[in-house]
Amino acid sequence: MGNRNYPKIDSGDMELFQRINKHGFVDMYYIYKFYKTDCKPRTVADRINQLIHHRYLFEKKTFIPPDYSSTTVSAYKIIGLGILGQRLIDASGFKSHDYSKVLKSASPYRMYHQVQLTTVCDMIQLGYQTSESNFELFQILNEKESYLESAGNMPDATLLFRRKNGLPGYVLVFMELERSYASMERISSKLVNYFISFSNNSYGSIWGLPILSQRILYVTQTESQYEVLKSKILSSDNYKELNVLIAKYSDVINDSQLNIYYDLNADKHIKLLGNMSH
Repeated sequence: MGNRNYPKIDSGDMELFQRINKHGFVDMYYIYKFYKTDCKPRTVADRINQLIHHRYLFEKKTFIPPDYSSTTVSAYKIIGLGILGQRLIDASGFKSHDYSKVLKSASPYRMYHQVQLTTVCDMIQLGYQTSESNFELFQILNEKESYLESAGNMPDATLLFRRKNGLPGYVLVFMELERSYASMERISSKLVNYFISFSNNSYGSIWGLPILSQRILYVTQTESQYEVLKSKILSSDNYKELNVLIAKYSDVINDSQLNIYYDLNADKHIKLLGNMSH
């Protein structure tokens, strides 16, 4: 595919533009997972370069911070919505968002964290769309939408599940994507706040939802982070009164529907909505 040729925009391109507009920006790994998945990676990469050349998309090259990877990648690409992509979004009846100025000064740590969070949430949602679960992930709340002043915590995201059969009852999963090695004080403080808000049914009352279960999902980038986080949570005071799960980023994005979520109370790996006792 020649990058210089003017592209004919199809439904797959528009779906990608809508995804990027929703999240602000993505990376090539996300694109390979959700865009033209029946094509070879080289074909997808050529198409993305074509869309960048003609200003439907834009790219910012940066690096993967060393805390997030054991390998050095100096040409890590962040993909945002270009001016023509924004115009197509506006023409389709949605409001476009321009993140180009924000990304020029954004920290690589912040960008990579946000892209990982986006990938985890959308892979979990895709998994439930294609599974035979009795639940569907019908809404993903971002950091600001997840914040309740009375609860004291600001999760990275909140996943809202509801039953497919129309019966009342929701499951809330509060996502904590660990950027590095959180201090014991920070972990304990978060778990205390979750314990209080769960006990008071703060989220159910304010959001007006009948809650079946509330759980906290920690996702770590590396094996070392996983083991350190597990040890610190086990040393905290309130984890036994909560449903705390830990998973590895690589496991979630490979198959989010498997028994890959370690339940600290049950001392075993379960599915994300398994063990509905809390």
